[in-house]
Amino acid sequence: MQRFLATETGTLINKRIEITALRRNEEEFPIELAICPLRLEQGWAFSAFIRDITDRKENEVQRKNAQEELQRSFDELELRVQQRTEELRNAKGKR
Repeated sequence: MQRFLATETGTLINKRIEITALRRNEEEFPIELAICPLRLEQGWAFSAFIRDITDRKENEVQRKNAQEELQRSFDELELRVQQRTEELRNAKGKR
């Protein structure tokens, strides 16, 4: 905020960032934070928007886990196809 007040530029102003916040019970949770400056006659005021993104983060983890499981299944299937193809080639060669 001090940088913005001195230069009217800042790395966090007018951007959405994801950070960790604390609940009253001191449990951490992910939030999205946006800080918007408002020029007033007396100077600057700031408005902050905070959004709990716990559900979104949990969905991202679930989606990532599902993708990893799908990739493992694909890799296993690919290996089984290669093994079976080799078995068929060997069986054909023995005739």
